[in-house]
Amino acid sequence: MSTLSRRQFIRSVVAGSLAVALPRWAGAAKPAARKPNILMIYVDDMGYGDVGAFGATDVRTPNLDRMASRGVKLTNCYNSSSACSPSRASLMTGCYHARLSIFTVFGPALRTGLNPSEITIAELLRPRGYRTGVIGKWHLGTPKDMMPNAQGFEWSYVIPVSHDYRSYDAEGGMPIYENDKLVDRVQWPKSKARGKDAFQSRGAVALYTSRLTEQAEKFITRHKDEPFFLYLAHPMPHVPIAATKPFVGTTKRGPYGDTMAELDNGIGRVLDRLKREGIAENTIVVFASDNGPWLSKGWESGSAGPLRDGKRSVFDGGVRTPAIVYWPGHIEPRVCDTPCAVMDFFATFAALGGAKVPTDRVIDAVDLAPLIWPGEAKGTYDPDRPIAIYQYRGMSLGAVRRGKWKIVLPHVYRRKEIPLSLFDMTVDPGESNNLADKYPDVVKSLLKDVDAFQRELGENRKYKPGPNVRPIGQAADDAPSVAPGATAAGEAE
Repeated sequence: MSTLSRRQFIRSVVAGSLAVALPRWAGAAKPAARKPNILMIYVDDMGYGDVGAFGATDVRTPNLDRMASRGVKLTNCYNSSSACSPSRASLMTGCYHARLSIFTVFGPALRTGLNPSEITIAELLRPRGYRTGVIGKWHLGTPKDMMPNAQGFEWSYVIPVSHDYRSYDAEGGMPIYENDKLVDRVQWPKSKARGKDAFQSRGAVALYTSRLTEQAEKFITRHKDEPFFLYLAHPMPHVPIAATKPFVGTTKRGPYGDTMAELDNGIGRVLDRLKREGIAENTIVVFASDNGPWLSKGWESGSAGPLRDGKRSVFDGGVRTPAIVYWPGHIEPRVCDTPCAVMDFFATFAALGGAKVPTDRVIDAVDLAPLIWPGEAKGTYDPDRPIAIYQYRGMSLGAVRRGKWKIVLPHVYRRKEIPLSLFDMTVDPGESNNLADKYPDVVKSLLKDVDAFQRELGENRKYKPGPNVRPIGQAADDAPSVAPGATAAGEAE
């Protein structure tokens, strides 16, 4: 990163009529013209082995590969859950989902969601002059007081839940809402075909990627002259996967690879729009996935690459996903192997936008600036900071990663008893060599971290929550929902 571009950025943080807090790494640099735009791209169920830059050889992802080669490639970036809603809640609030009492996914019929009393990153940035928008999968509650427009987003174009709820409403298909108003409905195909024929019959579902990409392009053009925070949450490659005809049959991995190719193309279109509008060098783009891949023997299966297992697992294949930070002219290309968490982008975005992380509640996120700008960013990021990983559908702690070590607590996975396990993740990313007996002192040390997390956040649902656990959002009996009469059938989470 050049000195000039860094100074231009810092100048943007303190300019304007708003009194904002400087990021702690700003130092004595000169102020600039405008705060940076922030674009968070969060995809669904994409595995570590689904991106070329992270090892995939049978999928075309040239745009993500370009971001990784020209930005910071985070090789050890974790979600604290292997399920959609908990991971999204953590990203939005900078908190472990267990702290928010969010243990599983939100179906359309549920009256719970992200508590409106929580502070989202959109609510932090909007008072700092940011235009805030969300496009794609929300999945943090369907009651209107838990939908995006009640959570800091001034504009939304969303699918309220996962797109595999086949019985979402009486009309069939998956509704799309713009600012809580129904504007479209993606119909499920009625074809009973299987395999590639079924994949090619999903015409309407396949349009998700292109429709959401178009909305992102329009948002960027609308707000090119003012700072914005855009949360682009693509529902692909969550099942049912689908791609439009130009991408069908274009990769070596069949339908899944074709879906990935179209998703990558959509990301490229968004990056191109930033460039055409002349704001690429004033926009930081972050890419990540909410959890690992849905694994099956069929053609809808993703890949965790060298990592063990996938979605629903506390092993790394379920919670460690591709992550990239991209900012032309402001970031020196590098690979960062330091463990971090997706929820940390909450604190990172706050610092970039000149907002202060709330101090009236516990926030778990830490600013990633020292990892993105090593040697320049002030403040410390402890590489040995423990990161908690929770079991699917529950509040039970499943594992803790600290430095190179990861401890996995005893549990049952796919009807198999998993013993207490210790792994050196620097040499054993596949978690195949249990070192618990060889390094008892390391196990003892990590169990202290486990105990600390359990005392803070609660051990599991059977026990009293920890002292700093906050309540889940609960809609009032008469509160309206965007999904009246919906049932929860059909969801593959």
